[in-house]
Formats: sequence, structure tokens, C-alpha cells
Amino acid sequence: MATASLSAADQPLYDIVKGPALETISDVIARMKTVDRLLAVNDGLKWFNRLYLMVTEQVDHNPTGGGWKSPFWLARLDVIFAGYYFGAVADFLAGAAVPSAWSALFEARYRKSVDRIQFALAGMNAHINHDLALAL
Repeated sequence: MATASLSAADQPLYDIVKGPALETISDVIARMKTVDRLLAVNDGLKWFNRLYLMVTEQVDHNPTGGGWKSPFWLARLDVIFAGYYFGAVADFLAGAAVPSAWSALFEARYRKSVDRIQFALAGMNAHINHDLALAL
């Protein structure tokens, strides 16, 4: 579904992040992989998404020996938490208000003077410091 303020270039990303409701960590990982394939290497969002994908894949591996005390709870938290990330991306692309922690990353997505690791860390900072409390 196109929105009035959405650019044609951003439509594919918007369609991905506004996709069907996420139910499982596998759904989250699949969506992140789709985002990763779509985004160009010069898009700073790619580097946060990739780092977040790697972390999510590790959570999904559920360490041997019962490493997670409540795997079901953690899986549910992961899905809810990821929803805040995808929602922030969708809101930004559609021209809606987003938390300032996220807008700093989104507005600098194509800035050549910012290193990939800076994008990855800026996204982690926004996601953990803003979204984690909401997800919990």
C-alpha cells in the first residue's frame, strides 16, 4: 500500500517492513534477510539490520544445556522487539514521526562520512535504549 509521502525508491523497503504480522523468530530473521538483500551497501540502515540479524540468529540458536531459562518468553520478546524496529522504519519512510533516537540514524542513511560500524551502533543504541523498555 503506497502512502502519499513515500518515495518510489523507498516503496520496496516499506512493503517489506510493513509485511504480514511477525509470529516467530524465523519470521523476524526472514524479514531481516529480505531487508539485507534489498538495501545497497551505501545505505547505513543495511549495517544496523545486518548486525541485528546476526544477534537475532544467535538468540534463535538457543544455546545447548538449556542456556535460556524461558525460551518461549525470549522468543516472544524477540518478535515484539523486532516489531518496534520494523515499525520505526515504516513510520520514517511514510513521513510519520519517529523517536529522535531512530531519526538520527534514518536521516544519515546515505551520509558517506559515517562508517558502517557507526550505523550499526547507532541502530543498536536506538533500538535498545528506546524500544527495549517498550517491548518488555
